[in-house]
Formats: sequence, structure tokens, C-alpha cells
Amino acid sequence: LQEFARQAEDYAMKFPKDSNRSIPLLFTAAERCEMNGLMEEAVRAYTVIAQKFPKHPAAEVAVSVVRRLKMNGRRIKLYGTTIEGRNVSLEQHAGKPGVVYFWNSVADSAVKQMAEVNDAVKKYGNRIAVIGVSLDEKQETLEAFLAKEKLAWPNIFNTDEEKRAWNNPIVKFSGARRIPPTWLTDAGRPVMPTS
Repeated sequence: LQEFARQAEDYAMKFPKDSNRSIPLLFTAAERCEMNGLMEEAVRAYTVIAQKFPKHPAAEVAVSVVRRLKMNGRRIKLYGTTIEGRNVSLEQHAGKPGVVYFWNSVADSAVKQMAEVNDAVKKYGNRIAVIGVSLDEKQETLEAFLAKEKLAWPNIFNTDEEKRAWNNPIVKFSGARRIPPTWLTDAGRPVMPTS
């Protein structure tokens, strides 16, 4: 993987006008490195995308992913409004370990993993904090799902239709690229993003 990342970076340096090949190569290398714990290599590959192809839409994504990778061990602000209009934030849960769970009601993998999150909430009750970030596109879809499932944690949902799903500012800022990314927090430490 390290060699693959190096070769992808080398290709982008040698052929700076070939974004059609360079960007997919770099993203693939960066994602594989990230999934296998090679964070330095992942950051370097994402950074090459942002630096060599700054006007390409992929550059914005790469910058946000690098931001997420550098969040580990740092305090961040995460806040939003639930579908019911309540304000929710990580700061409200200071001192508790917890989970920030990105999901949508039509992603089977996210819905299946919800059972594990629900089990943790049942087991630990108020000793942990869970905040969901819904990436549903339609409010009606989310409302129907929440009415059926009765989740035991608040879920941030953007009321602005233009800022839902993958256009959600939290998602764009944090570089979440697939569902369900999960962030773990502990009582005295900041967020530890995983994807």
C-alpha cells in the first residue's frame, strides 16, 4: 500500500494535467492506506489531490478528509438541530464517553449497525452519549423511520433541503465519505473519527 500510494503521487507529479487518472489513483491509494492504519500515507495522498488539482471538486473532498484525519485527539465542536427543533451538541455531553453516528434510513449497513448502538444505549444508559447525524434526503422518510424505530438518541437533521445528505455541512467539514462512519469519544478527550 505504501508503494501504491507513492506511485500514485509520483504519477500525479509527472502528469499534472491527467486528473482523470491521477485523482482516482490517489483516492484509491489514500482510502486503502486509511483503512489499514497508514495515516501518514493517506494524508499525503489526499494532500497531493488538493495541491495538484485545486480547482477540481475532488480537492474540497480531499481537504475535508485530511481535516478529519487530523481531528484525532483534538477537541471539535459538533452541533446541530434535531428534526423536532431541539439543539444538540457534543458539549452538552462533556464528561461522558460516546458515539457520533452518521447514518440514513435507507442504508442497510447503517440500519443494521444501529442495533449495536441501541444495545450500548440500553446497557450503559445515561453513562454514555450518542448523537446521530441523519443523512436522509427527505424529512418524511426520516420521520417515518424514527416513528417506527424509536431511537433512544437525538439525531441532527438539516432543515435546509440543499444541506441534506452528502451536502450536510457536518459531513462536508468532516470528510465523511461512506455510511456509517462512527466517531468515538471518551469522557475527557475529543472525538476520534473513523470511517
